[in-house]
Amino acid sequence: MTETGPAPDMRPSPPEPEGGIRPNAGRLERAEQALRAAEEFNRAILDAVSAQVAVLDNAGTIITVNRPWRLFALENTGRPGEAAPRTNVGTNYLDVCRAARGTGAEGAMAVHEGIRAVLERRRESFSYEYPYHAPTRKRWFRLTATALGGPHGGAVVSHADISAPMKLSDRLKVTNERLALAQDSAGVRKEAVDLATLIPRAVSAILPVVERKGVALTVQLPTAPMTIDADPVRLTQIVVNLLDNAAKFTPDGGRIDLTARPVGQEFEIRVQDNGCGIPPALLSHVFELFQQGEEGLDRASGGLGIGLTLVQRLVALHGGSVEAASAGAECGSTFTLRLPAASGAAARPFSQAEGATVPATRKRILVVDDDASVADSTAVWLEMEGYEIRVARSGPAAIAEAVAFQPDVVLLDIGLAGMDGYEVARRLRALPGGGATFLLAVTGYGDEEAVARSRAAGFDHHLIKPFDPRSLLTLLATPRSPGE
Repeated sequence: MTETGPAPDMRPSPPEPEGGIRPNAGRLERAEQALRAAEEFNRAILDAVSAQVAVLDNAGTIITVNRPWRLFALENTGRPGEAAPRTNVGTNYLDVCRAARGTGAEGAMAVHEGIRAVLERRRESFSYEYPYHAPTRKRWFRLTATALGGPHGGAVVSHADISAPMKLSDRLKVTNERLALAQDSAGVRKEAVDLATLIPRAVSAILPVVERKGVALTVQLPTAPMTIDADPVRLTQIVVNLLDNAAKFTPDGGRIDLTARPVGQEFEIRVQDNGCGIPPALLSHVFELFQQGEEGLDRASGGLGIGLTLVQRLVALHGGSVEAASAGAECGSTFTLRLPAASGAAARPFSQAEGATVPATRKRILVVDDDASVADSTAVWLEMEGYEIRVARSGPAAIAEAVAFQPDVVLLDIGLAGMDGYEVARRLRALPGGGATFLLAVTGYGDEEAVARSRAAGFDHHLIKPFDPRSLLTLLATPRSPGE
């Protein structure tokens, strides 16, 4: 008997799917399409972030980088990201950190250990700020490493450019140092000042802003003199800044009330508005420098808060105090300034004849600044010093005003919107007779590069904000021959 195998299965086979793909293959294809879509979506999100971002696996190897990361590599090495081996996908970023030179040996070690702690889940995040000397200028970055969840671990590393906030912080530091220097040496230049005379001057400086917005401004002053020992220029800046702050955050058609009155041995100036108000969480920080976060500290509607910070510093130099109050968002705000009354009955009110040094030759000065409070307060002060003043708040307006006014001196802010101060200076020099104009650059930056740029643009002198008024008066009084 012949042994045979099992009988063959005579049942018909199921028909092959069209195209030769079995049923479960369709589900696999759809899953792959969904995966590709998710990857493209994640890629779009990464590329939309302005910071340079890299994703690391749990060993620190770079899995992927975003477009700003690749562009930064191209900008600073002249090569695309994939040709920059130190930051390429597949490179171990811990090795990159260990070899980094820009942060110094100590900084490189701190970054290396911080990121490794995140990868090993010993900490959730790590951040470090460091300077980077780019081919054209020095920049500041904040490195942040954040642990990824899930079973595979890893981390997201980002480098955000914080040059602008750092420069802003440097500007405030310069301001504080200058004010401290004034306080430690000769102190603020004080004399007998009558608030009843000074406040209307400050109000006139802010009127263009108020009128443009249709804001109703009322001023209530006592009939009796309010004499204090103060620097009239700085005190004018204080009042102008408070009024400008109120106008900035009061809606069109709103209202601002300024009242001044004696309170015991002090005089009180109160500026009240019906504007956007100050949330309770920000009220105690309103005089601090703005720092990036969910909300600005300058009235919770943007702005940098420098005006209010300077108000507080200047008030302190006068032995006074300033407070902010608000019932909350959309409930308006009140700023109350208190200054000590002048000591001694012999104190006399400030007057133009006593306080101002009228120049022997009445010079024409053009003040150019797109910050209304700065431009107008500077103009008021220079008028008090006996100069003939015009104000322009943009580059084109400055050129037109220069043609019509023929100024002897131009006090020109560098950081103008649109046409910056460098370009304005070059165009002013090209005007007929422009070579004889005394051009003064006004800027928050005093490094060698900034000074060199202003000199190349045709400026005669470089002033750093906030400049010492006495140094400016000395410059204005110095004889200058055309072409110097």
